[in-house]
Amino acid sequence: MKSQWIRLALFGLVACGACKATSADGPKPEAQESKSFGKTEERNTVRASGEVQKKWGIDVAAATRATVTGGITIPGVIALDPRHTAQITSLLDGKVIFVGAQVGDDVRQNQVLVTVHAPALAQAKTVYIQTGAKLELARREFERAAILLKQEAIDQKEHLRRRTEFENASSEFAVAESNLHSYGLDQAAVEELLRQARRLAFNSMERLGVARMEDVGVPRGRVPELLVEIERIGREQGLLIATFGHVGDGNLHFNAFVPGRERADSEARAATDVNRVVHDIVHRFGGSVSAEHGIGQAKRGELERYKSGVEMELMRTLKQALDPHNLMNPGKVL
Repeated sequence: MKSQWIRLALFGLVACGACKATSADGPKPEAQESKSFGKTEERNTVRASGEVQKKWGIDVAAATRATVTGGITIPGVIALDPRHTAQITSLLDGKVIFVGAQVGDDVRQNQVLVTVHAPALAQAKTVYIQTGAKLELARREFERAAILLKQEAIDQKEHLRRRTEFENASSEFAVAESNLHSYGLDQAAVEELLRQARRLAFNSMERLGVARMEDVGVPRGRVPELLVEIERIGREQGLLIATFGHVGDGNLHFNAFVPGRERADSEARAATDVNRVVHDIVHRFGGSVSAEHGIGQAKRGELERYKSGVEMELMRTLKQALDPHNLMNPGKVL
């Protein structure tokens, strides 16, 4: 019995020794990992004294937060999708000057129920028309720039400048159009404003002076070049020249005039000289000095100037064949 207790005690001592040896031979996993990480961190760390940092141009400071203000201008147009949006009309300040119906009256479609004098709306319409004219001018200048660039008459910088002006004008026009929508005008009503302005173009020019409307036509591809030439002539002659017309078919009306209702004979002759210079350019571009208004009596000399002898004789022959007794419009063109 005693020998059994001795063997059991020896077995316990051997087991304890084995456990102690295992614990001493290998560290715990956590300790090993921490030691490995410390070595890696030590290997990737660069320590420099304050003097060395100053020599290297390193400035150490606490992190701070700052707010930077600025703006980015992006040309473009933002339009509403009428299928997925609703327009809310803003309040319109003004004075009611007409009421077309009373409570209980029957009304019909498109009947004017009330007229309001609203300075803000009137100003918005004016701005819209002005920005529309500015956009049209910028568009023409940009189209001319493209032609002049191909002819190497201007450089890329000038072409880019005109393109930027066109994009800025497009943005201003879009803002003015959106402002009118905010007052409750639909797209049809807004576009009608531009049509009215175009119809009144010639009447408005009469306030600037007396002018005789000229009528010329060139191939549509030469319209931008002709506009450039007309403006150049106006600058050289010191005359204001306003041009409008049916650009879609190459028909332009240019008007050379000087400020004031009355002009001296020399100024009238200067305007006439401009007409002759423009007519020469039109002829060189393969156009006609009379596009839709006819020759009449005012351009009889121009007809002989720009038509060959063979063409004139052919027209006289046709006139004689159709009107042998010269009863139709005698003494005019032929």
